[in-house]
Amino acid sequence: MIAPDGRVRGTVSMPGDLNVTQIGADWVLGIAMDADNVERVRLHRLARTAAPR
Repeated sequence: MIAPDGRVRGTVSMPGDLNVTQIGADWVLGIAMDADNVERVRLHRLARTAAPR
C-alpha cells in the first residue's frame, strides 16, 4: 500500500487465485474460480497488523 506522498505504508497478502475487482477501506472484493471452475465472488476483510520493528 502506498501513501499519497509515495511512501510505502504496508503490504497486503491475498489468495493467488483472486482477481481483485474493488478495494475498500477495510475489504477487498474479487472473483475466483472454485474447484468446479465456476466463478465465485469473494469478499475478504483487511486486518491491520503491527509493523515489524
